[in-house]
Amino acid sequence: MPKADVAGRIRLILVAFVAAVVFCAACPDAHAQAGPPVPDLRWTPSTSASQAGFQCAYAKVPFDYADPTGLSITLSVVRHEPGDPAHRIGTLFMNPGGPGGPGTVDLPAWLSLFSPTMVARFDLVSWDPRGIGDSTAVQCFATEADETAFFAGVPQDGFPVGAAEKEKWIGRFRAYGRKCLQRNGALLSHTSTADTARDMDLLRRAVGARMLNYIGTSYGTFLGAVYANLFPQTVRAMILDGNLTPSLYTNNGNPDVELSSALRFGSDQGISESLSAFLDLCGQVGPAKCAFSAGSAQQTRAKFDDLLQQLKTKPVVIGNPTVTYAILLKALEGKFFTTLPEPGDFGG
Repeated sequence: MPKADVAGRIRLILVAFVAAVVFCAACPDAHAQAGPPVPDLRWTPSTSASQAGFQCAYAKVPFDYADPTGLSITLSVVRHEPGDPAHRIGTLFMNPGGPGGPGTVDLPAWLSLFSPTMVARFDLVSWDPRGIGDSTAVQCFATEADETAFFAGVPQDGFPVGAAEKEKWIGRFRAYGRKCLQRNGALLSHTSTADTARDMDLLRRAVGARMLNYIGTSYGTFLGAVYANLFPQTVRAMILDGNLTPSLYTNNGNPDVELSSALRFGSDQGISESLSAFLDLCGQVGPAKCAFSAGSAQQTRAKFDDLLQQLKTKPVVIGNPTVTYAILLKALEGKFFTTLPEPGDFGG
């Protein structure tokens, strides 16, 4: 056979092979598992005064991503449309932290914290993650009255003080954990951060966004990191505000260390340092700018210590509720958890 004919046949074979490869690459794999359907979001104006200017929708997502076309659960979603749609950039998703922060509540409440440019040029979207809020939620009691009765006699506004209270508190919350597991075992096994990241990707697809824009605060930084690892090819931009070490959320994979996430993060030390700094500042600026000031940092610290000692034996009635040692420290925990107050914050 002439060499020209041989070369021609080889070229034809190569062209046919490449065409077959391209064709097969575009074909679905007969053995591949079907992916989850993209939710159909039907937006309606919110009727809640706290969500004025927002739209609401519900999204169906897989209960178990190992069975993406099986049972589904519902996510509650809110959206704020851009003020300048002619210059719209895209959709910005937000998670407020927690875990368990209700995005349908927090995004409307925090709207004023977003820059005018972001509000003007992005659809702002958030949701109640699976297991909480208006989404398919973990419910450990049939009614609120049942929950109140279950925790009767156990401090909830503060924390247990003394050996007897601690023993009772730990026992009751262990029973609470068992009760929640009995009522919600299946759902609890599918409320991981990875599940929530997959939910967010489905919501991204549901709003027609090719790439994800995302802002996460506190725990939301961990969610963002998990999403970026699961779906690196779809990340356009992320703002992770208040980053915490991701491995601390997972307890470094060590189930034998029974510490709360707050203790693993060192929140107790941070709160203590912030409180100490506040007492110093309060003492330095004097009573005119800080009502609790005793005239100096040292005297103000001593005044605070005296107050704690008094509350251990005699609660103080200031309206409702009665202030106890535990309630005061619990309130200060919330006050100093994230930021150091300015002098005068406790002026009342």
